[in-house]
Amino acid sequence: MKYKYAFSLIFLLATLVACNDEDKLYPRSEDASSISRFEFPQGNNAWDQDLLEIANTFGTIPIYTAFDTLDLNQAWSGTFTIKYYGEPLSDEYAIFYTDFFKNHVFGFLKPELCKGVLPNYIYLVDDLRQAGGFTGGYAPLLCFWGGLDYWAFSFRAKEENLAYYDYGSIIIRPYKPYDLPKTPWEYKIRRTVILQNILTKMVDKGTIAIPADFQTGGAFDYSIKFSTSVNAENYYMKLGYPGSMLVTAYDFTPLQTTLTMDAKTNFSNYLKLGMRYTRDSVLIKYPEDKYPLIIRYYDFTVKYMKDKYDWDITRMAALKED
Repeated sequence: MKYKYAFSLIFLLATLVACNDEDKLYPRSEDASSISRFEFPQGNNAWDQDLLEIANTFGTIPIYTAFDTLDLNQAWSGTFTIKYYGEPLSDEYAIFYTDFFKNHVFGFLKPELCKGVLPNYIYLVDDLRQAGGFTGGYAPLLCFWGGLDYWAFSFRAKEENLAYYDYGSIIIRPYKPYDLPKTPWEYKIRRTVILQNILTKMVDKGTIAIPADFQTGGAFDYSIKFSTSVNAENYYMKLGYPGSMLVTAYDFTPLQTTLTMDAKTNFSNYLKLGMRYTRDSVLIKYPEDKYPLIIRYYDFTVKYMKDKYDWDITRMAALKED
């Protein structure tokens, strides 16, 4: 069935009246077509059928063509500040993006846990980029999570569009071009960055419940100020905190002492630990004799997700590409 292109001023005003904040934007019917402003599927190719299956299963519509700059720059105010740019996909790229999201993103997700979490649209974009305070060019974006009703993902940054600073005698180029992942390592990096953010949003939205074992009063005392000094008694790893993974990150980094820890953040970090590392890798990164709490709660989190949600999150870490 075709989804009609129905984006109009009436639709926009109705959306703005009905949705006072981001949390109220996401709930939608089981039929993805009911909220589409694009004709969908966007073609009659084999990959269009895969994207249709994703839309029907997960309630989010993957868009890879027929979008424009205004789609990437919608705002609640109704005015458009053009900050984000990108191009629709060629057939070659559409085939790759579709396969990647089918097998490396949605292939790991549980549809029932995605309700109220995923946006109306997922834009698959070539050379997604952002304007900034540069002499010329743009900052490349692998992922964009802050769209009005969409997220956007990109696997290429064209060299000719990359930002640079011109200081007269010297030109500084802070970014390098990149293209489709090719090696198993590159696949894992791209997959991890996307999935770890989705897991965090699942916890934030409450579709994954924080277990009581992570609340204050058990092994974790969030009132204790942690240290980044390895020799300190309150070193964050000794307290059972594996570190943090930022929205653009692939690996865990040390906690910042200016931040505080709470049950939601701590549990989210353990979910990321489970999807990022197999148990053998965790034991190497966090030796059990030094950081027994981390190993204990890594095991607890993996078991909790299997028992409560029938979800083996370690599959994300274990997958090997040919």
